[in-house]
Amino acid sequence: MKKLTTLLILGMLCFSAKAQPLANAKDQAAAIEIFVGGTFGKAKILPGADKLAIVQAVITFKQVSTKEVTKSDRKKFSFSGAGSTKYTAAVSSYLEITDSNLTDDDFQGITNHFYNYLQKTLKENNVDTVGWDKITATDFYKNGKEDKDKDNDEAQKAVTYVANNGNTMYGNKTIFAFGKMKKANDFCEEINAPAVFINATVDFADIQIDLKASKSSGWSTSYYSVGGSSKATSKTVVAPYMKVEADGGNTLLWNTKSLSETVGVVEDIPAKVDFATEVEKDPSLEKKKFSFSFTTKVKSTPVVIKTTRAQYIAAAKVALEKYAEAIVAKIYNPK
Repeated sequence: MKKLTTLLILGMLCFSAKAQPLANAKDQAAAIEIFVGGTFGKAKILPGADKLAIVQAVITFKQVSTKEVTKSDRKKFSFSGAGSTKYTAAVSSYLEITDSNLTDDDFQGITNHFYNYLQKTLKENNVDTVGWDKITATDFYKNGKEDKDKDNDEAQKAVTYVANNGNTMYGNKTIFAFGKMKKANDFCEEINAPAVFINATVDFADIQIDLKASKSSGWSTSYYSVGGSSKATSKTVVAPYMKVEADGGNTLLWNTKSLSETVGVVEDIPAKVDFATEVEKDPSLEKKKFSFSFTTKVKSTPVVIKTTRAQYIAAAKVALEKYAEAIVAKIYNPK
């Protein structure tokens, strides 16, 4: 009887560990959403997964972060935009490392840390993983390299790295074409696990813009206006805020039956650590070049967030650790 009681207690402990893997699992899982095809589609790969193969982890690190807001002075109950003025307020935040430049090895090290931490966290929470050597030995991996996305625009200057210096198999575009679907199915069968292709973005700033546009009284209808003057005011707040950015990349999951799920970050996942040594406005960073626009621009002064190399690396690692924990939490809290 004593032996049976001991076994029951052990069983309950194992069940408890499986059911509640992380201290704040539900809160962490809320930052991630699972998207499936079809009106009545239901996620079947990530929820309750007991084994996964992390085939790819592509991490983009912003060096310049920009936010833009556009508003019109059109009155609330007007049915037309005739006679209205559109205003755009944009502000950029620049990262500055004060003691030395971040190197390729630094960014690669952060990316590799995320991959290893995710593997570790999955295993600690009863989800088995496929070894990197086994993944890279397959023909699907060797022959499946996709060109890296090179269309980073100037306003969002960033650098991108792949864990373990690996291949980019899925780059935020459409899911696998028909010919590659069969190969992906066979790959998952060969490694005996669903495949995971991660894309994520690390940002260092939180930018808030409060843009207000208004027009003084004049004679107007819904379609035409005469007289009156238009103006806009903008208040911006830029704060150091290391995070995995919402809408900063899609993660694809694939299994042997051609079932796929896209996992997206729908809320910023912050590191919640202090890393900046100084924050200052720098008018010299304002763009001087001419650009044609249908909107009137509201001036905002660029902001520089300064930090040291070691502080940036430490904070970026923590943000990605939080992201890894959120992925694991989503396995147990899919809704």
